[in-house]
Amino acid sequence: MGRWLLLALLLLVPSLGQAQTDSVELKGQALKEVVISAKSKERKLHESGLPVSVISVRQLQGTASSIDDVLARTAGITIRQTGGVGSSSRLSVRGLEGKRVGVYIDEQPIGELSDMVSLNDVPIDMIDHIEVYKGIVPNKLGGNSMGGAVNIVLKEYPPFYLDGSYEVGSFNTHRLSTVLKRHDRATGLTYGIGGGFIYSANDYKMSLPQRQGLTVRREHDHFRKILAGGSITAEERWGLERAKLEFFLANTYRELQGIVTPIDSAYNHNLSIGTSLLLKRRHFLLPGLDLDNELSGVYSYGGLRDRATSRRDWDGTPLPPTSPYGGELQNLPSDGHNRSYYIADKLYMTYTLSGKQALSLSARLAATVSRPRDDYQRKRMHYEASRPGDVLSLTLGLGHEVYAFDDRFLSSLTGKWYYYKTRGEQPSYFGSSTFVPVSSTKGDFGISEALRYQLLRPLMVKGSVAWELRLPSSEELLGNGYLILPSTALSPERSLSANLGLLFQSSYSYGRTEVEINGFYNDVRDMTRLVSAIGPALQ
Repeated sequence: MGRWLLLALLLLVPSLGQAQTDSVELKGQALKEVVISAKSKERKLHESGLPVSVISVRQLQGTASSIDDVLARTAGITIRQTGGVGSSSRLSVRGLEGKRVGVYIDEQPIGELSDMVSLNDVPIDMIDHIEVYKGIVPNKLGGNSMGGAVNIVLKEYPPFYLDGSYEVGSFNTHRLSTVLKRHDRATGLTYGIGGGFIYSANDYKMSLPQRQGLTVRREHDHFRKILAGGSITAEERWGLERAKLEFFLANTYRELQGIVTPIDSAYNHNLSIGTSLLLKRRHFLLPGLDLDNELSGVYSYGGLRDRATSRRDWDGTPLPPTSPYGGELQNLPSDGHNRSYYIADKLYMTYTLSGKQALSLSARLAATVSRPRDDYQRKRMHYEASRPGDVLSLTLGLGHEVYAFDDRFLSSLTGKWYYYKTRGEQPSYFGSSTFVPVSSTKGDFGISEALRYQLLRPLMVKGSVAWELRLPSSEELLGNGYLILPSTALSPERSLSANLGLLFQSSYSYGRTEVEINGFYNDVRDMTRLVSAIGPALQ
């Protein structure tokens, strides 16, 4: 019986790995039982020196309907959502929120694409596991987040795979998602295509905070998003471990609902088209040097449409317009046709010096070009209030990882250099209709250290400290063409964070026990926040 079990394992294991071949030599006939054990990717990550929580696919299935639901159950994480399906949500990790927390899908940052692709666009069934970093962001992710990061790792599907799902929920909510994957043995290429559709009326009732006793139904809060994408993947060809070409399209329509007074016609719209090319190579140029590079680009078109010339109160009573020119949200109408171009390259290289030491280099170069246009606003104001601008950013990271004392001790040290350059236009004085060119160039350094020591077999102590930067985003520097004004003089945010904790892990034949206790400290300076301002004066 033992020999048949071993034979089955030897036939099965290589077909699962597809990347490593092991040889086993058996001597004699005394073999009665074979036990093969290894740590999962999630467990190895949890045992690293970084403060990280790993949510596996087993914890996701049948327990939550969206990623926000999953993250809200994770210690140290808070989700703040402003409404129903499609509404904006803010992710807070240990008190730091917004753009300070990096959001990644398969280690590719999507923070710059937040208006087009959100975490909840990814169906739960497509996720292998979720990594939540609290404080230190690992060098492999790149970028310049400082409050932590969320990395969603998608499943690797079998050579032929077809899946589809359709959900119906409250408030006339509909979700459709499909995935098709096919491997062509003749060419060695794998083709994948998928898409999704999300719609919700979001017509639930709510009590108005400023009107005690008045309950209204949100009747102008419809949300619709169409997603489509595809990929072509080559494994172990052309001297590469993997080459993958992807493309996607996202179309979003989001109506806006008022709180003080109802809104009947204003909405946001966006159309985005993007592509990326991933290249991976083991033993690049010399043995032990691995290369991982991803080049991506996105074109986006959209804006705010707010052209109503009449308003009303919640009971239907007519109200005067916000201005002689119309508009429900502000004192000016809007019909945005804003264009933006985004291109980025993310390089990650690791060099294994020995079985106990490794060096890593990360480099991420990103450029954003913003070209806003609002003919309706320009017609009323006699000039273009939203101005063009460009942002170039570069983040370099150099890391060193070492194991010692029979792998009981781990040290992970990372140094980073941050650089960005902006160019745009701002009013010559507050409220002026005359704009002057402005530019800004800044650079600085950061450093982080994560340590882990295994006191006993089931018990280890983990600690980390980081002095890091967050560069302003392109939206913060250039505005968004309608509600956020340019602010090219923003300074980077600076954070000092520390973490100390104990991790207890013990496995049994019938299960597993895991207990973690952490204490942390954060000190953030030069914080960027959104404040109300008066727009340019009318002529």
